[in-house]
Amino acid sequence: MKRPSPFIAGTGLGLPATVFTNAEFATIGIETTDEWIVERTGIKQRHLARTESATDLAAAAGREAMIKAKVQPGEVDLIVVGTASPDRLLPSAAVD
Repeated sequence: MKRPSPFIAGTGLGLPATVFTNAEFATIGIETTDEWIVERTGIKQRHLARTESATDLAAAAGREAMIKAKVQPGEVDLIVVGTASPDRLLPSAAVD
């Protein structure tokens, strides 16, 4: 009997709704410009989690991954969650 081979069927991304641009740093009193930041880091904007938790973002990523993989929730064998920003210490976001 051939053993099943594991594979990644789909991936997803969850981003907070609030976008903070480089130009907005001036509005909070930081003396910099978009050009200075982009030239040194390549970063043009950031997404700030205001009301979203790591679990909210992981759930959105999971939904997107299932759509890409064309599977329903009951067909998923494993979901991998990796984060350095947990909602709380215990239990981890992986078991929510």
